[in-house]
Amino acid sequence: MRTARPLDSSGLVPEDEAARLLGVAPHTLAKWRRTGQGPTYRKLGRAVRYATADLLVFLEACARVRTRDDEPPEVA
Repeated sequence: MRTARPLDSSGLVPEDEAARLLGVAPHTLAKWRRTGQGPTYRKLGRAVRYATADLLVFLEACARVRTRDDEPPEVA
């Protein structure tokens, strides 16, 4: 079994490694690409690559302090 290298801000990684680093399945990344919900990616011909810097930005954007952060704001 291949272990993922530590996440740093240099280089491009293939979809399977990006999925491993994010803790999701590769098909989840594919779904996110179709819906525009996931991290920024690059298409090199048929190959999909993720910049590790973009994965770090995506992880930061997913940070939550409480469950309510996912809910829409209340209207007064």
